[in-house]
Amino acid sequence: MKDSQSSNAKELKWRYYNHALLPNCAPNEDAEIEQLKDKTIWKAFTPNRPLLACWTSHFDCGYETGWWYCILDKPFDITSISSNRRSKIKQTAGNFDVSIIDVKEYAEQMFDIHKSAYKTYNKTGTFNTDKNRFCEEVKQWENIVFGAFDKDSNRLAAYYRVKINATHIDLMTLKSDPDFEKRGVNLAIMYFVYNYFRKDIEQGKYLCGGSRNIYHQTNFQEFREKNFGFRKAYTHLHIQYAPFVAPLIKLLYPFRRIIHRLPFTIANQINGVLLMEKIRKRQKFDTK
Repeated sequence: MKDSQSSNAKELKWRYYNHALLPNCAPNEDAEIEQLKDKTIWKAFTPNRPLLACWTSHFDCGYETGWWYCILDKPFDITSISSNRRSKIKQTAGNFDVSIIDVKEYAEQMFDIHKSAYKTYNKTGTFNTDKNRFCEEVKQWENIVFGAFDKDSNRLAAYYRVKINATHIDLMTLKSDPDFEKRGVNLAIMYFVYNYFRKDIEQGKYLCGGSRNIYHQTNFQEFREKNFGFRKAYTHLHIQYAPFVAPLIKLLYPFRRIIHRLPFTIANQINGVLLMEKIRKRQKFDTK
């Protein structure tokens, strides 16, 4: 659930997440890539073993690069969308009460939502998250968490975790109970949250809904673009592989179309890395 940090992670200004090293800076800031020249960084997160380091540059460059962040940098204006979407948002917003919640009070309900959401979208996978560990980690969150409550049952139907930074606001995690999705809980909580930060956007901050998703083909970013005015801020993708990984990428890259067809989890993970490599190779500039 959380990134792994070594004892000197703050000095390194990188973090370990899903076998990769990611910079701790904002998307619009330059990563300190000088630290990658010191090969000791690959061992700085023991017992984790990073396979590659990813970072971006030329944020919101203004032309397509194949890699982007999904952002909202103008206050959402509901009159700018179609009347059908406008009517649907207003209707669903009336089904739920949304507010900032105390995660210590709602940790167990958040776990139930997390579990239900996983089983809905991962029908072939095995849910392995331990409830006690989940609740303890949630109680340590220092971020703002919004909760959407069904007006009829007063039941927590969704939660949205966000992190406020100096230049932007990270939209970290949105989880909803599948039982309430038909009533529009996702629309309702997003509508509230994005309007909640209207003043921050007016003062120069932007909402960041993450970068391009290469492992899970969903329409979530497109959904935000159509309904709430988000847009793609194109950027340049950079990758540096761990010394023992680089030769494997060079070996596998010519076979990426074959690997893409294999129905295995590990093949999907490898394909994701090869897709990123393909995007990196095709970009106009590479300042790595």
